[in-house]
This record gives sequence, structure tokens and C-alpha cells, in this order.
Amino acid sequence: MTRLTRKYENRPKWKKQNPKMVTNGLPGTVLDIYVKTGDQVVEGEKLLSLEAMKMINTILAPFSGEVREVFVKPGQTLKKGTLMIELA
Repeated sequence: MTRLTRKYENRPKWKKQNPKMVTNGLPGTVLDIYVKTGDQVVEGEKLLSLEAMKMINTILAPFSGEVREVFVKPGQTLKKGTLMIELA
């Protein structure tokens, strides 16, 4: 019989991420931002590039819409889960 540990039972429950809120999955540094507040974007368009773990990651728009706000600046160091861009 398998028993679950207390640590496992008390872990934070998984929450589905709001696709309008673009966050980073790894700590890193913002290299370039390709959009600004008010821009119209299409699904798959480049939003920004982020250096994390010595790799350059390009963050793409998850859907077509408008950039409501950009919360980061080039050169800014981010913690995991930081809100970078809000889409509408």
C-alpha cells in the first residue's frame, strides 16, 4: 500500500494560470522587449526575450489581443513567477 507523506498532502494546490498574465517560469534577466502598452499582437508574436540559465528564451503571445501593460524593463532581474506583461 502506498502512503502519502504530510509534506505531499500539505503542498500548495495547482492553479491554472490566467493566460492574460504573462509570467516567467524561471528566474532570469530581461534582454529585450518587443512590444509596448497599447500594441496589438497576434498569437505567436514575440513579446520579449529573457536570459535564464544561460539560455535566451523568447516569450510569445499566447493569443491575439492588446498589450494592456508591460511591467518589466530591459536589464531587470526577475524571480520565478514574476508578472511581465498583461494582455487583453
